Amino acid sequence: MKYVGIAFFCILFLIPLALTFTGTTVSDVIQVLSEPYFLSILRFTISQAVVSTAVSLIIGLPGAWIMSHCSFRGKRFVRAIYSVSFVLPSILVVLGFVIFYGNSGYLNSILMKLFNLQEPPLKILYSFKAVVLAHAFYNFPIIVTVIGSYWLGMGRSVEESAAVCGASPVRVFLTIVLPRLVPAIAAACVLVFLYCFNSFSIILVLGGGPAFTTAEVEIYRQARVNFNTKAACALSIVTLAVVLIVLLLQLRLEKKVEHDQTPDYKHIKQTKPNFAAKLYIVLSVLFIALPILAIFIRALFANTSRGSEKLVFSLRSYEALFKNPSALINSFISAFGASVLGTLLSISICSYLVRKDKSIFNILVMLPMAVSSVIIGLSYFLLSRFLSFTGPLAMLTLAHCVIVLPFSVRTILPAWRAIPSSVIEESTITGASRLQTMLRVELPMLKRSILASLAFGFAISVGELNSVMLIGISDFTTIPLQIYRLVGSYNYQGACALGTVLIVLCFFAFLYR
Repeated sequence: MKYVGIAFFCILFLIPLALTFTGTTVSDVIQVLSEPYFLSILRFTISQAVVSTAVSLIIGLPGAWIMSHCSFRGKRFVRAIYSVSFVLPSILVVLGFVIFYGNSGYLNSILMKLFNLQEPPLKILYSFKAVVLAHAFYNFPIIVTVIGSYWLGMGRSVEESAAVCGASPVRVFLTIVLPRLVPAIAAACVLVFLYCFNSFSIILVLGGGPAFTTAEVEIYRQARVNFNTKAACALSIVTLAVVLIVLLLQLRLEKKVEHDQTPDYKHIKQTKPNFAAKLYIVLSVLFIALPILAIFIRALFANTSRGSEKLVFSLRSYEALFKNPSALINSFISAFGASVLGTLLSISICSYLVRKDKSIFNILVMLPMAVSSVIIGLSYFLLSRFLSFTGPLAMLTLAHCVIVLPFSVRTILPAWRAIPSSVIEESTITGASRLQTMLRVELPMLKRSILASLAFGFAISVGELNSVMLIGISDFTTIPLQIYRLVGSYNYQGACALGTVLIVLCFFAFLYR
C-alpha cells in the first residue's frame, strides 16, 4: 500500500510536468529571455513582488511588535482576523477590493457624501497601487505571524543589559534587536515574495492592462488566448527556475532562524498597548474586515436597471444560484474529490515517509508547493489534448489533488511521526501484520489529522482559480471562475452572492480543521 501513493504522485504530477516541458528546448528558453517583451514582463513580475513585499513588511512589522509585546482583551480575535485574509481565496480578495475600494465602492461613496465631492477621491483600481495594496492585504499577516513568533521567543536579557549601560531605546533597537530579527525578517520576506511572484488572479483583475502583466498571467495568455504553448512552456521553465532558487534560499533562512533562536528564559514582558498600538490594531482590523463585510452587504443589493447606480434590496442573485447551480455543483464535486483523493494518497505516502526520514521523496512530494498552480493547470491543459475522453471536471479534480497533496502530507506526517513507537511495537508483538497495525492502531490515532487534511484540502480546492482558468472550457464553470466572469461583466451582486457562499464554505472548512 505504501507504494500506491508514490506511484500516483508520479502519474499525477511528475509525468504531466515532464510531458509539459518535453518539447521545450534550451533555444526556446533563450529566445524567451532574449525578447524585450518577455524580459519586460519578467522585470515587472520581480519588481512588483519586491515592492509588494516591502509594503507588506512596513504594514506588518508594527503588528509583529504588538502581537509579541502587548497583552490586550480580544488578542485572539485580532489574530484570527489577521489570518482571515491569508486563508481566503485570492479571487475573494479581488472582489472585496473592487467592492470596497473601487471607484464606485463603499469607501469612495462615503467620502464623496461626507465632503460633497463630484468625483471619487481614491482612484486606485486597475493600477500598480491596487496590485501592491491587494498583495499587502493578502500577505502582511505572514509578516506578523513569522516575525512576531520569533520576536516573542527572543527574550530581552541582552536589551536590558544594553539599557543598563545607558543605551537609548532607539539605539538598542537598531544595534541589538534589529540585527537579531534579520533572519526572521528575511525568511518572512522571501515567503511573501514567492506568493507575490506567483500571484495570478490579483494581477489579472486589478492590473487592468498589458502594462501590469506578470509571468503567470502571460503564461495563461500565451496558452489559452494565443495558443502558443511553446512560449508558455518556456516562460514556465524560467519562472520555475526563479521560484526554486528563492525556495532554496527560504529553506536556508528557516534553518538559520532555528539555529539563531537561542534559549532565553527571560521572555518579553507583555504590556498594555499605547494609543499608537491601539490605533494600529483598529486600522489593520478594519483594513481586513471591511472589504470582506462589503461582499456580504453588496450581495443583498441590486441595481434598479442596467447602467443605473441606484441600489435596492434584492435577493435575486441568490435565487439565480439555485436556478443555475452548475458552478456550485462543479466546485463541490471537484473540491470533495480532490480532498478525498489527496488525503488517501497522503496516507499512503506518509506510511512510507514515516519510516524513510531521509528519503529524497520527502523533498519531491513537496515540489507542487514550489510549482505554481498556473503551471500545474498548464500541464493538465496540455495533457487534456491527449486524453480527449476525460472531461474538464475530472482533469480539474486531478489537478487540484496535486495542489492539495503537499498540504495534506504536511498535516498528516508530523502527527504520524508523533505516535509512540511503543504503541506500534505492542501491536506487532500480539501478531498483527504491518497493514493491520496501520488500519487498527495508527489510523484511528490519526483521525483528527485526517479530518483536518480533508477540510484543508476542500478549502484550498474550492477557492482555486488559477488552474481552472487554464483547464476550463467556455461551458464549464466553478465558483471562483464564475466570480471572475461576473466581476468582468460588472455584475457585482451576482459575484458577491457567490462570494458569500465561497466565504462560508472556506470558513466552515477551516473552522472544522
